[in-house]
Amino acid sequence: MQEKNSITIKIWRQRLKHLMFQNLDQQTMVKKQAQIKLKNSEDEHRINERELKQDLRALKVQEKEQQVRHTDYTNALNKHYNALATAKRKEYERIASEI
Repeated sequence: MQEKNSITIKIWRQRLKHLMFQNLDQQTMVKKQAQIKLKNSEDEHRINERELKQDLRALKVQEKEQQVRHTDYTNALNKHYNALATAKRKEYERIASEI
């Protein structure tokens, strides 16, 4: 009877060891999968961040170009207005000197 109990205990211990090994194996696999998902997520985040930085830089360059064009346009308008004003002034001076 005691021998039978001893054998039963050994069998249960072997089953327990086997189940503990399977559990440890599953935990390891889950950890690996979680690490892989985390790494993929980090990589994707880095890529998105790099793209956003590139987009931001492109927008800043575009804004600077637009400011330069606006300044050039304003200067051209001022130059044109000054030329018209000078022409009118010369015309009025010519008319005034004729009178």
